[in-house]
Amino acid sequence: MDLGSGDSASPPTSPALPSTPSRFVPSTAPLPTPSGPTPMVAPLPRWLVGVWVQDNGLDVVTGMRSRRIYTFHPDGVYEYRHEFCQTVEVCDGLVEWGHAFMGPSTLTILPQSQPNEGLRTFEFAVAPDPAVGDMTLQFILPDAIDVFYLQQ
Repeated sequence: MDLGSGDSASPPTSPALPSTPSRFVPSTAPLPTPSGPTPMVAPLPRWLVGVWVQDNGLDVVTGMRSRRIYTFHPDGVYEYRHEFCQTVEVCDGLVEWGHAFMGPSTLTILPQSQPNEGLRTFEFAVAPDPAVGDMTLQFILPDAIDVFYLQQ
């Protein structure tokens, strides 16, 4: 799979955790127009642009499914959704948007909407899932790796 971008930068890579990806249709709702000054944002590389989904499965106690979705746009704008779903079609939850900034091995999320989960910086890697071959975006946390699958 070609992950090349318009520039010569390649994504950081590391071994992916085996997992079964799920397929969800991303939101088609337009992002709100920011109010106030907009920070200078560099374009994101093509290999990061797209919809990345993490399905946390069905909670047997509540009967609800939890999923998190990051959508990265070429201009550095992102949308983040943390959804709690009764069915695949009926979901409620946090919708956040703002700007994403790339470092050599970090991705910084700067929310512009309210409510939000706050400024956050992740060490990250992009790698194929060894079990199924789908591309994953991995946020490397102190005690775990948060894995998101590229939506095809």
